[in-house]
Order: sequence, then structure tokens, then C-alpha cells
Amino acid sequence: MSNKELVYFEDTFQYQIDTNVLGVCSVFYDHNGNIMDFDSHVHSYYEIRYSIEGTYTLSIGDRYYDIPPNSLVFIPPLRVHSITKNKAPRLLQVQATQNFLSAAALPRNYGALVPAFSGGYLPVTEQLEKLLQQLIAHSPVSTLDQYDISLQNYSQDQVLMIYGDLYKVIGTMLKERYLCFNNDPVLKNAAVQFSDFQKLIMYILTHPGKEMSLKEAASFTGMSYYYFSKTFHHLMGMPYTDFVNKARVNCAKNMLVQKDMSIKEICSELNIGSTSYFNQLFKKYTGISPSQYRNDQTS
Repeated sequence: MSNKELVYFEDTFQYQIDTNVLGVCSVFYDHNGNIMDFDSHVHSYYEIRYSIEGTYTLSIGDRYYDIPPNSLVFIPPLRVHSITKNKAPRLLQVQATQNFLSAAALPRNYGALVPAFSGGYLPVTEQLEKLLQQLIAHSPVSTLDQYDISLQNYSQDQVLMIYGDLYKVIGTMLKERYLCFNNDPVLKNAAVQFSDFQKLIMYILTHPGKEMSLKEAASFTGMSYYYFSKTFHHLMGMPYTDFVNKARVNCAKNMLVQKDMSIKEICSELNIGSTSYFNQLFKKYTGISPSQYRNDQTS
């Protein structure tokens, strides 16, 4: 694989590129505000979003953030998130694998990068803004309806400049303590498995009514029952069963607000045996009943 083939547009990166390949990243600059909303999803790679102008709403886990202009979002692998109310006319989006970040800038024994802050976004400092603008200057300028642009037209020097710019951005975020390293051995060793977990999690998020046991999920990822159970809990911060139930409740929340369905119909759609069990699950993860949630959101 040549250097020209190591930088990709957003449309090809997640589904057509082997993210286990050493040194893969995607750089996308939208200057016309054409980036669409995205339902809850996960990546097997890191994502940096630099909002230059405009706003959008980001959900990470159970929290929502209104992202203002001139701000930076950093999303680690396997972090469930969604993007709505997107009114960002200028946005830089960078995605990079753990292998890419380890290839030249970060020795593998440093561990995984994680946010060193509790909020959903960060203000862009003067030094970071300079580096991000430099990255934009070296990146393909495109909109989402121009997928026919081929990066094969870019020279090796241009691709290497993009790499250098990104390493400088990451280095500055570390220096300014926006990011830190998590030296957890599971995270160090799980990088090559992120894509397997991503496929499973996306299946759960897009098929909330289809039950998949822990044993079936382990088989789906090609892992042993014990190793999968332990690693999933470690990476996602909760047991597999809790994650599945939370995904179903989050889906139910959307259905309660966006669809004219009875609670019994929602139970049937999500393959939940009884309304009493559904009420129990819903209250466990939201603190209120489905009926109260619908009333609060629609009143």
C-alpha cells in the first residue's frame, strides 16, 4: 500500500477500508454545511471534529452537548454518540486508527488516548487553531456530494504534510492536557479488536428488537465467552446485558416521542415480553416511567 492510499474520505473509511492496516486515517473538510445528522453509532477509530462556524448537538452516552463555534470534540473508539441539529457550515473532521497514531508519534506502550476533560467539547486555543487551519490548508476541500474526487491525484508530499499536521495537533492537545494516555493493558491489546466490537455494537444499535445472547455475541466477534464478557465490560464500562438493555431503552425513548405508538406496540417492536418488564427497564435507566417520559417530552 502506497502513502497515497492511506488517507481517505469519510464515505469510504468506515466500511471499505481495513482499519487494522498500519497508518490509516481519514481527513474531511466541509465548507458548505452539507454534513448530515447521524443516529447513534460507534467507530473503531478516533474522531476529532473541529467546528469552525455554526453549531450542532452531540450526544455521548447519556449526555447531550450543544457544540458552539470554534470548538473541538474528541471521540475515542467505541464511544456511542450521535449528531443532530447540525448547522455547521464549516467543519473539519479527522478520523484515525490506533495503529495510525502509534505508527510514528505514539509508541504502542503509551496506551490509548482518552479525553482529559469531563465535558463534551473544548475551546480551541490559539496554537491549536493555527495547526488546525494548517491541516485544512493541506487537506482535500470537498463537500459530501463530491465523492468522485480521487486522492490519487495528491502527491506523497501532500499526504505526508497531512500526517505531520495531525501529529502536531495530537501533540499539542497532549501538551495542553486536553488528552492523556490510558495505560490500561486491555486497551493496549484491544486495538486490533475495535473493529470487531464496532460491528457488534452497530448491530445492537440498529437491531434493538433482535435478542442476541452473550454467548451469541461472543461468537459474533470470534472470541471465547469468557474473554468477550471480560473485555466488553472493560471497554464499554458495563456488562453486555446492561448495554443491550440501555440500547433498547434509548430506542424506546425515540419511539415514544417520534412515533404514535402505544407502549404495548413499542414492547412488541423491541421484542420485550411484557409492559411491566418494559416499565421496569425504562425506569431503571431513566428514573421515570415511559408514560411520564412521553408527557415530559411532548408537553
